Amino acid sequence: MKKLFLPLEALSLKRRIFIAFCLISLLPLLVVGFYLAYKNLPSYTYLILGINILLGWWIIVQILNSITSIIKKTQENFSLLGEVKPTEDEVKLLDEIFDKMTVKVRKSFQELREISKTTEKLNEEVSEKIALLSAILQINDLVSQGTDIKEVFRLIVRRIKSILNFDLTFILLDLEKGLFSLEAGEPSQNINFKTLSKDDFFLKPLIEKGEVILLDQNNPRRELENFSKDILGVNNLVLLPIFLKREIIGILGAGVKSLEFSFSEEELDTLKTFSKHISFIIEHQRISKRIKDLEINDPLTGLYNAKFAKERLDEEVKRAIVNQRPCGFILIKIKNFRDYIDKIGVLALESVLKKIANIMKDSLEVGQKAVRISEDSLGIIAPEKSKAQLEKQGSELLAKIKQEILAEGLDLVFSVAENPIDGASAEELISKASSI
Repeated sequence: MKKLFLPLEALSLKRRIFIAFCLISLLPLLVVGFYLAYKNLPSYTYLILGINILLGWWIIVQILNSITSIIKKTQENFSLLGEVKPTEDEVKLLDEIFDKMTVKVRKSFQELREISKTTEKLNEEVSEKIALLSAILQINDLVSQGTDIKEVFRLIVRRIKSILNFDLTFILLDLEKGLFSLEAGEPSQNINFKTLSKDDFFLKPLIEKGEVILLDQNNPRRELENFSKDILGVNNLVLLPIFLKREIIGILGAGVKSLEFSFSEEELDTLKTFSKHISFIIEHQRISKRIKDLEINDPLTGLYNAKFAKERLDEEVKRAIVNQRPCGFILIKIKNFRDYIDKIGVLALESVLKKIANIMKDSLEVGQKAVRISEDSLGIIAPEKSKAQLEKQGSELLAKIKQEILAEGLDLVFSVAENPIDGASAEELISKASSI
């Protein structure tokens, strides 16, 4: 039976009711009308009419059973949830169930909207964290490459501005006693000051207590408004201290032009992260400078570096003046340094420099020091040597270098300078020898 009426069950509820109505009412009425008109009907007509009426009622029963089944299942589900109370009035029950379902659907849509907003906010936070991490990695890469610190600071203010969509960012450092000097600002044309005094009244909470200074919709500060609006051209401003070993060494600032604005906790946390990183960069620079100051050897040749050479030559010159003895300097220079690099390459030239350095070290006399003055110049500090003796030693050294290295196209020359004839300090002697 189910297979027989499968096409009928595939129809919509409205069409099934219409078919049942036709079978029960419309078709019998047509038969009655025909009978009244002609007063004569075949006997089998009544049989067909009865079957049609039964079929119509069968369709109605099926429809009612389907509706009753839906009501029953829905009632059971909602009763389990305690949403509706059982009742004999199916229509009232169904109406109540539909009302409950409508409320639930609306509530679900509202929850979906809230989830969508939360997801969007989380995506923004994740994107911001990724951008922050990317910026820090880029900054660390520049620091490790020995990039000039001002260029690193310029990158930092650009990245802060782009990540947080601020209108203004800047870095101030305590490079001069009592003053914070502007090191980097973005956009630079909007910053109409070069220094800030530590005695400025609005900086007092930051200087004395290390507090973050905020000017926004939720944090009005009259003492900061003139500086923010008139000098920086922004209505909202945040100033964060940059610490190094509990000492305030600078200020990280950011501004927004919008009138109705307040800095969020996430934005302040991002700025604090950059503030700590700036502190790390400054400390790294100071440590690197101390290490560099302690180094006395050139890393390529192993000879004493230029800093040591000048200090040692100054000491020898002073000693020579006191003892009224000569002190000289021999300079070995590659005249065609740049052209020779282009010809043989950097690595090959470095190999040549190492060989020259080894020959120089082997040729040193008692008390002498072999040094590297610059990329193309090596030298020997020669106490107790007159100019004639320096000329002789330099000539022999140059001949030995040319004989052992056999570098085609390498243009090597030497020159000498003696105290006090050519100068009374290391700088004067080296300058004199370099100019010959």
